[in-house]
Parts: sequence; structure tokens; C-alpha cells
Amino acid sequence: PSEPMVNYAILIALVLPGPKVESVGRQLFGSKASAVMTNGPCPREEISLAGMAMRSMMFWVPQSARLGLGVSILSYAGQVRLGVATDSGLVPDPQSIIQAFQEEMTAMMTEDVQTFKR
Repeated sequence: PSEPMVNYAILIALVLPGPKVESVGRQLFGSKASAVMTNGPCPREEISLAGMAMRSMMFWVPQSARLGLGVSILSYAGQVRLGVATDSGLVPDPQSIIQAFQEEMTAMMTEDVQTFKR
């Protein structure tokens, strides 16, 4: 449980001295991973910006260094969006990731409905 906080503290410490140290840190951390995934929970109800309703939201996970796969999940106003950015040499068919995610979400929703009916 404390590992993410330690990594975060290290990243902050690498950014503070300036771009040269930050570049070394990015290369160090980037060479230890091949993918990054993040979940961005947003408001459950639709919100507005400058008086206009935001009907949908999307974001892409930042991919520094040479990460070959980035997966972003964002939930907003009853919707779930999945973004996949990948190196075609690593994942030649990114649609397969999206399809598998969709199947799992459907299975989870079906299970929740069945549990609720009991």
C-alpha cells in the first residue's frame, strides 16, 4: 500500500531540481515499465462548463519515455470510456483490448443486476 506513495515522492523529488534531473528520472522509470494504466473517476452527474452541459468526457493517459501501451478509463455521468494508445508492434490489434473490456463490463453489470434482484 505504501509503494505508490513512495514512487510519487521519488517522482516529485526528481522534478524539483529541473529538466536535466527530470529527464534522467523519466528514463529510469520509463525503462522499468512497458505500460501505464489509469482510472479517472469523475462526477456521477452531468456537469456544465460555461453554461453548456458536458455530455461526455475523455482523456488519454500520459505516456512518457518509451512506454508501449497506455490505457485510460474514465467514468462520468453513468458512462465509462476506455482509451487505448499502443505501439502496433506490441499490440497489433488494440480493438481486442477494448472488446475484452466491454465484455467484462457487461458481465459485471449482469452480475450486479442478478445480485440486486435477490
